[in-house]
Amino acid sequence: MIACVLLLLSVSNASSATVTVKLVDHTGALIASGGSLSYHDGSWTNLGSSATGMWSVTSGAANVTYKMTFKNGTQTKVEPISTDPVVFQTVAVTPALEDFSGTPLPGGSVRFHQLGWVNWAGAANTPDELLPGQYTFEMTYNNGKKTLVQVVSGPSYKVLFTTVSVTPSLKTSGGTPRPGGTVRYHQIGWVNWAGLANTAMELLPGKYTFEMTYNNGKESKVQVILAGATDEVPFVTVTVTPKLEDSGGAPLAGGTVKYHQLGWMGWLGAANTADELLPGKYTFEMTFNNGKQTKVQTVGGPSDAVLFTTVTVTPSLKDCDGTALAGGTVKYHQLGWVNWTNANTAKELLPGKYTFEMTYNNGKDKTVQTVAGPSDEVPFVTTTVNFAFGGTIMYHQLGWQGFTGPQELLPGKYTFKFDNVSTVYNISGCEFEKTTVIFKLLYANGSGAAGGTAEVDHGGWKSAPGATGANGILVAQFDGLFGGNRKFRMTYETAPGVFIKSGHKYQNITS
Repeated sequence: MIACVLLLLSVSNASSATVTVKLVDHTGALIASGGSLSYHDGSWTNLGSSATGMWSVTSGAANVTYKMTFKNGTQTKVEPISTDPVVFQTVAVTPALEDFSGTPLPGGSVRFHQLGWVNWAGAANTPDELLPGQYTFEMTYNNGKKTLVQVVSGPSYKVLFTTVSVTPSLKTSGGTPRPGGTVRYHQIGWVNWAGLANTAMELLPGKYTFEMTYNNGKESKVQVILAGATDEVPFVTVTVTPKLEDSGGAPLAGGTVKYHQLGWMGWLGAANTADELLPGKYTFEMTFNNGKQTKVQTVGGPSDAVLFTTVTVTPSLKDCDGTALAGGTVKYHQLGWVNWTNANTAKELLPGKYTFEMTYNNGKDKTVQTVAGPSDEVPFVTTTVNFAFGGTIMYHQLGWQGFTGPQELLPGKYTFKFDNVSTVYNISGCEFEKTTVIFKLLYANGSGAAGGTAEVDHGGWKSAPGATGANGILVAQFDGLFGGNRKFRMTYETAPGVFIKSGHKYQNITS
């Protein structure tokens, strides 16, 4: 009975064993902290961490599964219980950041992932111990990111990120580099380039947006930077000429130009001078001969012209029959009042709305006109003015001046003085002809009688418009011209409804 029990105890001790599990670095030195061990021999047992880098596992199973967790990674081993010790050895892993020639670059930051995303213990090019296995590494450098999936193994392992020497170039269509361009680029966020255009910088391969600013314009490009020694992001300018020409295509001197994309800026030179711009949409403003015109144009290609074509404008002064009249002077306005040459003289203007003012024969007339086309006329048409009057006539708009009819006057309001009696006329139409008669109605004591009306016999009795005023005077204007001896008479209301009519008398109109 005793012998049998001893035999069973011996069998029980033989099927159970204690195994030492070690976590060592790539040199074989124990890693005293950071590791956590669990094992499976029918069910999982978590032994947790160790202060020495060693764990003891006692099991009666023939085979045991060991799982070591360390620094965001795990490794599993299935070993016979007879294997002792069971060693987990880490790999010295270096996420390397180098240029194409193999020179290490400072400034890179690293995250890695197996159980979750974790920051690397140091910057790029710094080694750390990891368990063997598959990891995802993410390098961030110079506003870009790149991800690599690697299976790390061996005593040491390099996860290599190689940059590309990238140059955002600014050149003319002929390939000549242009100074003065500034660059921003974007992958993680917008960042200024380290230098000006045509300056190289190291970037991780990947997709970026580049923005070039030059000469008051911007252009953006999305480009995938491919792995390799170098890559170029080309920005090619357009040779742009804001042209000022007449309708026949002849260039005109004296035009000045402003343009706008980022803000209003003066052109490098006068009109018909070329400058380099980035392709894109701009607003151009031409100033010439007291006028402005604006154009919005998208420039592109090796060269492009922004064409401003003038209009041959003639402020004409003619009578109603179309006969040109000499002596008119002109001013015009868009940006300010400027003298023209003389009436009936042509000048080149930019298309648009202008105010024209004609001065002629003691009068002024204004008109607002939008000029367009190869040529345009701004017509001022006079009125033939004449009076049949036996006395002296003066007239006034710009100043007092003697009137001898017939005369051509610009349309408008004038004051006429017949002897010493003034009246205002609004001159218009082709002809303005009046026969002027001054009637006087006086009491016996010589004072004026108001309210008297007058008539003239001209193919029948015609009533003069109006009535005498308090001074007894009526300046009567009859349409048309008629002279010679005429019969005149007046009517006066002495009491309500009681009228007295004078006998007629003859008078020579022109005396």
